[in-house]
Amino acid sequence: MSTVPLHEAAATRGPTLTRAAQETTASAQREAGASAAASADDDGTGAEGGAVAVANARQEIRALVAEVARIAKTDVDATEFFEVLLSRTVAALAASGGAVWRLRDDGVLALEVQINYRQTGLVEDGPPQQRHTRLLRKALAQDKGLIVAPHSGVEDDEAAGNDTEHLLILTRLGGEQPQAVLEIFQRPGAGPVTQRGYLRFVDQMGEIATDFLKSRRLRQYEDRQALWSQLNDFTRALHRSLDPRRTAYTIATEGRRLLECERVSLAVRQGRRCRIAAVSNQDSPDRRSNVVTSLARLAERVVAAGEPVWFSGDARHLPPQVEEAIDAHVDLSHAKAVAVLPLVREPEVGSHGTPRCEMTRRDVIGALLIERFDEARFGEGLTQRAELLRDHAAVALSNALDHHGPLMPLVRWIGRTRLLTVARNLPRTLLAAAAVATLLVALFFLPADFQLEARGTLEPTLRREVFVQEGGLVTEVLADHGQFVTAGAPLVQLQSRDLDVQITGLNGQRQTTEQQMAAISRQRNNPQLSADERDRLAGELKELRETFDSLTLQIDLLETKQQLLTLTSPIDGEVVTWDARRRLLRRPVEKGQLLLTVADPRGPWELELKMREDRMGHVGRAAAAARERGEPLAVEYILATEPGRSRAGKVTHIQSAAELRGQDGNTVLIRVAPQRADLADVELRPGASVTAKIDCGRRSLGYVWFHDVLAFLNSRVLFRL
Repeated sequence: MSTVPLHEAAATRGPTLTRAAQETTASAQREAGASAAASADDDGTGAEGGAVAVANARQEIRALVAEVARIAKTDVDATEFFEVLLSRTVAALAASGGAVWRLRDDGVLALEVQINYRQTGLVEDGPPQQRHTRLLRKALAQDKGLIVAPHSGVEDDEAAGNDTEHLLILTRLGGEQPQAVLEIFQRPGAGPVTQRGYLRFVDQMGEIATDFLKSRRLRQYEDRQALWSQLNDFTRALHRSLDPRRTAYTIATEGRRLLECERVSLAVRQGRRCRIAAVSNQDSPDRRSNVVTSLARLAERVVAAGEPVWFSGDARHLPPQVEEAIDAHVDLSHAKAVAVLPLVREPEVGSHGTPRCEMTRRDVIGALLIERFDEARFGEGLTQRAELLRDHAAVALSNALDHHGPLMPLVRWIGRTRLLTVARNLPRTLLAAAAVATLLVALFFLPADFQLEARGTLEPTLRREVFVQEGGLVTEVLADHGQFVTAGAPLVQLQSRDLDVQITGLNGQRQTTEQQMAAISRQRNNPQLSADERDRLAGELKELRETFDSLTLQIDLLETKQQLLTLTSPIDGEVVTWDARRRLLRRPVEKGQLLLTVADPRGPWELELKMREDRMGHVGRAAAAARERGEPLAVEYILATEPGRSRAGKVTHIQSAAELRGQDGNTVLIRVAPQRADLADVELRPGASVTAKIDCGRRSLGYVWFHDVLAFLNSRVLFRL
């Protein structure tokens, strides 16, 4: 179907009425020609000048009628057509004004469009308006139009009448199923023949309007049939899945096809914010994009207001917060028309079919956002389809969100338990119930050893780290992994070019100072020097000696630092740092950096365990109980090199503070002394991995198995309630 452009059809309400008023003023000059045309249709008389006026008037009237008839064949909106119909009829008859009264579904005649209606004096409520309403009802009930003279029928308040100073010409629109009344306010004073001509013309315009309304109704029936077919396919696809993401995608994508618009988006409410769950023809919306962010912000404002928003270019009638959001989105997306419809969850219905509670804003579960980029309006058909889409989308989204609630797995399991109570399955059900009850009793009342697991390493008790004391470059590694060294043996030789340069420079300055001192001493031996010159040279010699002593002290300090470049072993033991020569040679190092570890494997050994901080409460209580009994806390462990054998040990030290240790997180260091006899037949390797269990007493079997789950619930769930 074709659509008449607004500037061609003169269909917009404001500009049409203004233009119609101008045409009414201009057409007053054609009044004589119109009257002559009406009279000529009856008797065919008139002078030669009148014949020309009649011909011109007829030509203009035919053009106006042709324009209205052409517009009536298009898919223009009813209100826009009535504006064109009224303005052209008033212009053709050179009338004072007119109105179109539309019959609503509730049987009330409502003013649809008007020209100069206020001049009739019928705006105020009262008997004149009541008589005028009865007159409209009378015209609505008659097959043909009627003419009512000014101030006629005013004697009887219960009858239809015309209290105005205008000649009223009325005809119904819509045929046997009337839908509206066309009313023209004509100037009085015309003769009977002219009045009959007015009536025939108005009836002719009424027939055109009737054809338009019939065609429009037929199109509505056809559109409704197509809508029901599309809606049937849409509902099937919509309710096919209860997955929220798939449901949102179906609403957006299939909803766009149903509405025949450019873009449909779905926002889901999450607390006070809204999240764009789907955008038509997009598998997954990019929530970081500016357009999606703007859509979410607009949805939040409309959901907070709780009322639907229809924007067609003018947002001044909207609340300020909504106006700001919609203006920002239009500037960003360049949409010409935007609609935002809140999706409201249907209230629960009680036993008598009444809602159990009033709807509140918390019942809004999301919003449907519709955008048009080709024209700045929403047609009547699109509006109806959007409301249908909104209702179906609200039900489907509500069901999907409820179905994926946190308690739905339990609800579905309870629904399946009906099958367990069938007679043939009852014995097995009772047996399973007894087994579950026995397990629960065992979990709560059967005691078990409560041991907490920790991982660590096996290390020699006597071990030392070798740190860099002065930064430099490693020039030589004198001991590698596995090599035995004695205390004081050199391990790593460093070189510092900065120290070398400083020492060389200071030696040069000291040598220069020494030469200056010798020269002054020779000058003082000259007998020809005066007493003043001798005193001056004595002062210079004293200053040079002080400089010489200072330079000597600096050189001694730098040489002491240079001696620190040779790193020695602090104890007798074995270098346990792996591949030290390859890792350190020609490598620059800084002061305080750890280079090597030396351990004595011939002495005692210990376990270093890293216990998670959240388990230290149990360990601390078990250690306190062990001290009261006068015995150390027992530990059971296995070596990674020999996992099939369990060994025993005793806790010797528990670190007082937790530390962050890489991937292990916050842990507390626990030292354990193993029994020497258990390690007699084992090849001990420093750093060997161990897995240990610290004895924390006895607790119920359920607590031993699920203490980590209980701790998680207490800290992450119950504590936050």
